[in-house]
Amino acid sequence: MAPSVVLIGYRGTGKSTVGAFLARRLGLRFVDTDLLIESHQGESIAAIFARGGEGLFRDCESAVLESLAESSEPRVIAGGGGIVLRESNRVLLRNLAPGRVFLLTASVESITRRIVSDAQSDRTRPPLTGLSPEEEIREVLQKRDPVYRETADHLISTENKKPADIAEEICRLLR
Repeated sequence: MAPSVVLIGYRGTGKSTVGAFLARRLGLRFVDTDLLIESHQGESIAAIFARGGEGLFRDCESAVLESLAESSEPRVIAGGGGIVLRESNRVLLRNLAPGRVFLLTASVESITRRIVSDAQSDRTRPPLTGLSPEEEIREVLQKRDPVYRETADHLISTENKKPADIAEEICRLLR
């Protein structure tokens, strides 16, 4: 049985959209860790942040990832933007998908445009700083980029590409 495939990267890089296409293409179940967290907690990510801050959310994220690691079922997993911040999560991601962790990237401008134009953004992507969206993305990306790259086996730009084409690009790399 083939291992899972994991998509990581900053929010707005296309992990959920590409992940759904990829799962259909590979005949695997698609799992979005942010949606699993909301389902397990019975509230939105924004509500989790409001109730217990980023620390509580990261605890929920780690628990969901641990539960995924307990199953041997191969899946396409879209991790939340900060799922790589904890070393234990990075280890779990690599174990879930050895050689199959894909970092999706896009320019700060594209990410900003995607997040600002997403009607669900306030519910699914609470601000992490008091900065403007573009400044926040630039600052947080600068801090996370080394950890993303350390975790990933492959880097895929989603800039000016259709989700189905990105999924096909990932399939070619999996062969």
